[in-house]
Amino acid sequence: MEFGVLAEVNPDVVGRVRMEGSPIDYPVVAAHFDGSHYLGHNFSGEEPLHGQVALAFGCGRRMGGHNTVLAAHTMNDWSMFRAVRALCDQDYLDAHPAIDLMAADGGRLRGRWFAAARYGSDDPWPTRTRFDGDEDFAAWLERALSHNWLETGVHPSETTRVLTCCTCAHTPGPHDMRAVFAVLEEA
Repeated sequence: MEFGVLAEVNPDVVGRVRMEGSPIDYPVVAAHFDGSHYLGHNFSGEEPLHGQVALAFGCGRRMGGHNTVLAAHTMNDWSMFRAVRALCDQDYLDAHPAIDLMAADGGRLRGRWFAAARYGSDDPWPTRTRFDGDEDFAAWLERALSHNWLETGVHPSETTRVLTCCTCAHTPGPHDMRAVFAVLEEA
């Protein structure tokens, strides 16, 4: 579907996310100010359990900043970001080393995974979108790498643009969320 047609259905559309060989192939919408609207509403505005893949409010309507954050539910039927949770397993990540972002304005980015982290919803550090300079961003990258348990061969730097995909882990407790991080490059 063309972005113009998608925008007629939902003016919040900012792009599309696709990961080859996985169920991830969804329009991306810009989150509303509270960040939770699309956890309970799909692309058409209906209220199903699965919600919609949303770009974090702090990103505005732009993909490709210091940290582009996408969030969606993990569903047992492998819809939405169940495959993101599966990327926390080395074998699944090895079979799916990249993810593609297509912006509504025509820009294309490819992300290559470099880390995965468990975190608590009470400390959503992976979802930061604003940084006070290169040192602050480098410290955030170091935190992502210090939580990582995967081997990817991809090494970010302070000039790296990052895609962070976040989802729930379906395990109650202090580490109830999962994030996977990718270096973004022009496709």
